[in-house]
Amino acid sequence: MNNIEELRKMVDRVDEKIVDAIAERIRLVKEIHRVKKSRGLAVVDEDRERKVYEHVSKRAIEKGLDPVVVERVYDAIIDYDRRMQGFFRVGYLGPRGSFTMEAAEKYFATKQCVLQPYPTIRSVFKSVEEGEAEYGVVPVENSLEGSVSETLDCLASSSLSIVGEEVIKISLHLSSRERRIEDVKTIFSNPHALAQVRKFIDKVLPEAKIREVSSTSQAAYMAARTKFSAAICSQAAAREYGLRILARNIQDEQENYTRFLILSKKPVEKFKGEARTMIMMTLEHKPGSLYKALGAFAKNGINLTRIESRPVKGKPWEYRFLVEFEGATWSKSVSNALRELERNTVELKVLGSYKHASV
Repeated sequence: MNNIEELRKMVDRVDEKIVDAIAERIRLVKEIHRVKKSRGLAVVDEDRERKVYEHVSKRAIEKGLDPVVVERVYDAIIDYDRRMQGFFRVGYLGPRGSFTMEAAEKYFATKQCVLQPYPTIRSVFKSVEEGEAEYGVVPVENSLEGSVSETLDCLASSSLSIVGEEVIKISLHLSSRERRIEDVKTIFSNPHALAQVRKFIDKVLPEAKIREVSSTSQAAYMAARTKFSAAICSQAAAREYGLRILARNIQDEQENYTRFLILSKKPVEKFKGEARTMIMMTLEHKPGSLYKALGAFAKNGINLTRIESRPVKGKPWEYRFLVEFEGATWSKSVSNALRELERNTVELKVLGSYKHASV
């Protein structure tokens, strides 16, 4: 058959069948959802979804198709299924098993949502900015190692608002496919986690090679695929990637916590109770400018909980200040302070008000 127009008509008919099949699939999923709801069953069944992916991947291979491409198509279909059932997507710094995933699960525990891992903090921001996810969850500060620079830099350039925060206690474990600690020759983890287990490594595995990766869950992923290696990771990450824990709670300090920010396109609605607000401000480069700016908080009786400087990208030796304080933007004292700050700063950016998460 050499008639291009006829071939295109055949392709059109196949496309119509594909759309009809998707519509029928969604109808069946809605019916399953109705039955689950009537029986009080969990709406999301991850084991069932895993079987769906296995089934379609096998079918793709049988038909000579790339299973990865088919899986991506089903990512979109299953995501649409969930959205039709009232679910929303939450992006977080992955992969699965990360501390950020734990924070997302804790914060959205009572909500109907889909958790979607992203490889970098910047890609989490992008997913929310472009509407791919309704919310994003990123780490912002560790009680021992300090701020997460990439998050602060993204906050400076992004239009997203902080609408919440979560705090997770960090417990780090040496996890591996190996059965004995002495068989571990390489250790994977991210820089923050490695810094928190220096004493353990120096004492127990001083000769091991250190490999830095983007997250503790990525470390578990690598350790699961590398002989004679281990990951410094969470219990959830070890379980996710089939690792055995060789040594538990190896962090130098037991009181170790990480704060996570919840991001959204829309600012939070007014709420009652304890609140925090975070801003970024750029000041004139002259004596007394910071003193004058901070005076707005003292004058209005506002307690600062955090202040630090960050370099301004593209302007060597110029800095902006990140300030966090008690109170919400809609309170009289905070609104007065912000008005005064507008007069005493070169640039003022309100990042958001949110409920304070206690340890």
